[in-house]
Amino acid sequence: MTIKASVALRNGLLQGSSVKEQLDGGFIYIYAGAEPADADTALDMVSTHTQLAKIAADAVPADSGVTGLTFAASASNGAIAKATAETWAAKINFVGKDSAQAGVGPLTAVFFRFCKAADNGQAIGDTTTPRIQGSVATSGGDMTLTSVSLDDNGSNTVGLSTFEVRQPAS
Repeated sequence: MTIKASVALRNGLLQGSSVKEQLDGGFIYIYAGAEPADADTALDMVSTHTQLAKIAADAVPADSGVTGLTFAASASNGAIAKATAETWAAKINFVGKDSAQAGVGPLTAVFFRFCKAADNGQAIGDTTTPRIQGSVATSGGDMTLTSVSLDDNGSNTVGLSTFEVRQPAS
């Protein structure tokens, strides 16, 4: 369980920006397939990875995926959490390697990427792509879901009631 920050995110933090400033308005993408070694690695959406969901602050079931996520106004106890008034959720929709399996059977959520609004997390990272990448599990992961078995049947959804980015104590 280790959150991975992209080079752009780390550079921004070193230059006085915050996680909130860099990622507010962005989206969380949940993927099946092997978790890359870092948040800047490009995903292979043809042979290896499938996007399972795009978490946004839109009302499900409308799930237009256009309203970006925001963090609380301030951090507390070394962490910044999702804005409490927002509902972070998405309709499950397979995109990528296993998109042909839509409506057929579940895929296992393995990792996520929280990215700026202009970045879908799939291309190689550069100086303009702040991202956070982490594991997904039912317990002991960087993101906890009730079930990591997600099924694209046209109506299933996935949501996050809590989400925070924590700065470890030294």
